[in-house]
Amino acid sequence: MKLGRVYFPGVKLENFDDDIKSELLNEIDIEFDLALDGIRKLPKCARQGVFIAYKYYRALANKVRRMPA
Repeated sequence: MKLGRVYFPGVKLENFDDDIKSELLNEIDIEFDLALDGIRKLPKCARQGVFIAYKYYRALANKVRRMPA
């Protein structure tokens, strides 16, 4: 926590394990599903760029899922 940033309030790094990681990623998956619904409602001119960012971060979450805690 060199920079003092908190990405997951309430999660203590010293207690972080695969169960906590899985729980967080499950919550993130729900948010991704909600985001996709919102992306579909965007004006066509904005949809592509936002969808590309969505795909990037969804792939990043899947990569994190494959890594140990």
